[in-house]
Amino acid sequence: MLKIYGQTRSRTFRVLWLCKESNIAFQQEPISIHVPNAQAKEEWYTKLNPNARIPTIDDDGFVMWESGAINLYLAKKYKSPLWPATAQDEGNALQWAFYIANDVEPPMITVFQNRFVFPRSGATRRWRKLPTRFCARSSRCSTTISCVTAISAASAGTWRISWWRA
Repeated sequence: MLKIYGQTRSRTFRVLWLCKESNIAFQQEPISIHVPNAQAKEEWYTKLNPNARIPTIDDDGFVMWESGAINLYLAKKYKSPLWPATAQDEGNALQWAFYIANDVEPPMITVFQNRFVFPRSGATRRWRKLPTRFCARSSRCSTTISCVTAISAASAGTWRISWWRA
């Protein structure tokens, strides 16, 4: 049986969601992270995932980590209805997966951290950490969101991933 290592409130959620949407049976093993003596740092776990991060899967002896790669693997192996039907659609799905990982997530994570995680200082509530990087990432994030919105709007409500052409 597929075993998924990781907490639900992490990128493990992506894998759990795909499994639920695709009716893939699994067993979840919650793994602690970012705390003293985290399970993700223990020797048994780092043998599965040398990065000591989550998620990791064990699919009947095949061990894999990185949520995007895991989802692509599971969707294809288990013939998920979410897996593209043609080589062109598969290419477009991969294109979007890399686009999200490389262009959407980094600026959004910086914006999220600076707006909600890092403490603010003084009465002016200025950002304490990386204000220049934050401003650059905020701008890049807005540009990226505008790009995705424009692609969606151009489709007149019938947008599909396979329509994206870079």
